[in-house]
Amino acid sequence: MTFLTKPSELKSPTSIKGLILGDTNNGKTTLALSAPNPVLIDFENGLSRVSKQWQSISMQCKSFEDFLNFLNSKEINQFKTIVIDPLGEMADQIKAYVIKNDPKSSKDGRKLYPAIGNEFKNVWTILKNKGLSILFVSHTEEILKNDVESLKIRCEGSFIKNFLPTQMDFVGILRRKDYNGKTQRFLDFQKNETFTFAKRWRELEDIIEVPTNTIENKFLTNVIWKNWEEKNKKEEEANQNYDSLIEELKTKISSIDDVDTLNLYYSSIYNQHEKLWNSHDMEKAFLNDKVKELDCTFDKKTKEFVSNKKEEVKTEEAKKSEVVKDE
Repeated sequence: MTFLTKPSELKSPTSIKGLILGDTNNGKTTLALSAPNPVLIDFENGLSRVSKQWQSISMQCKSFEDFLNFLNSKEINQFKTIVIDPLGEMADQIKAYVIKNDPKSSKDGRKLYPAIGNEFKNVWTILKNKGLSILFVSHTEEILKNDVESLKIRCEGSFIKNFLPTQMDFVGILRRKDYNGKTQRFLDFQKNETFTFAKRWRELEDIIEVPTNTIENKFLTNVIWKNWEEKNKKEEEANQNYDSLIEELKTKISSIDDVDTLNLYYSSIYNQHEKLWNSHDMEKAFLNDKVKELDCTFDKKTKEFVSNKKEEVKTEEAKKSEVVKDE
């Protein structure tokens, strides 16, 4: 049994986790629902403000208990993406749930807010174990500190604000701009002194335009999820190429049966392939084993391997020659 994992054995993530921020009524929910096969966990009846053509199946969440029951039901298994909207209202419902189960905690913030954080972390663990993609939608608030304005997640409890961004694959803010009577929307992943917890999605640009007039609501599916699937496919191909390369190197080196062939391999083939993860190290290890098998030594001056057996033969012949001379 080994506790180690080779690069070629790494498994690509089966889901995406993201946080979409923005002002009220700028299209955050509609954007989140452009992910693959979503279900909206609607904590504030926000789906009613989404255009009918872009609405999805939802769970109108009146209490945190309802949400927990839904997570443990079979209904959730028919979806690919869970959209939680808004995060702040979810935190409020967790707070009400904690106080309901422990009324005394409401009088002591030192107990209340850690309890809220623990409940959120428990839910986060359940969500991750479902294997579904997860999108959180949140309003923002601006905080002025030392004359520097910064964006923060609008919700109660510092744990959620600090913990959640670290778990996300991407964190972006949806910005809206009106220009010549037309509305333009942009998803901004730029990290700066104002937006300190931004996180760009892999190969995407720091700022990407979000179309406003489309036939179908598939933006995140076509941009982020498609990029993710293509990357996973490339990684799978790389894994297969790695396995084939290592097997090829092992076969070539194992077929070497004398020093001359060993030197030919070393001078013309060794270390010439395009490196894939630790393939050069593996080739070196195979070659070292072969050197030990053939009982060779590398001559740094000639840059060739020399058989130790030949040296032994020469020594024996020299001894015999000396004996003949003595006679």
